[in-house]
Amino acid sequence: MAIKSQVPVFSLEGSGMDSFEVHHIVSEMDHVRSKQAHRDTNFILGYQQGGACEVVVDFKKIEIVGPATYCILPGQIHYGTSLIGFNAWILAIDGALLDAQTRQLLIDASINFRPVALTANQNLFLEQSFQLLDALTKVSSNDFLAQVQRKMLDTCVSIFTSIYKSTPTDDSKMELRASIITRSFLSLVL
Repeated sequence: MAIKSQVPVFSLEGSGMDSFEVHHIVSEMDHVRSKQAHRDTNFILGYQQGGACEVVVDFKKIEIVGPATYCILPGQIHYGTSLIGFNAWILAIDGALLDAQTRQLLIDASINFRPVALTANQNLFLEQSFQLLDALTKVSSNDFLAQVQRKMLDTCVSIFTSIYKSTPTDDSKMELRASIITRSFLSLVL
């Protein structure tokens, strides 16, 4: 009898309203699990400042070059296959922290895994907001600072999602029935 290997599932430490992590990755060594196929129980908002990477998301190989954003949904199998001059920020965030409109926008952007190239201004805004969020998570927290961290988290997510909202999509193509069904299903379960 053959033993099936299971795909590991990673989750955030806590859960609920304060459950997020931000990581700055500048090489393969910074993120040991990046080459291991796995799933996460949370949303992954990726912001690549520069370099290039190749990732596999739900068995589809995607190359991301230069400054770009991308989103990986909870439950999607993913892993990196190569990193070249890679410099990125990863924001892992519990879906409970996202409002319904933001969650839907991320689902829509992720169904076909659509990375979005960044303008110089978008790159600068994301870099500054992710750096500040990272700095805020590294200081001792009190009630006031927890509110500041949450507002900075909301700012990062808002900047991230505004990039997707402002990116034109190709409406000339008919949306595949499979995409419509997938979007409807994910809206119900995430």
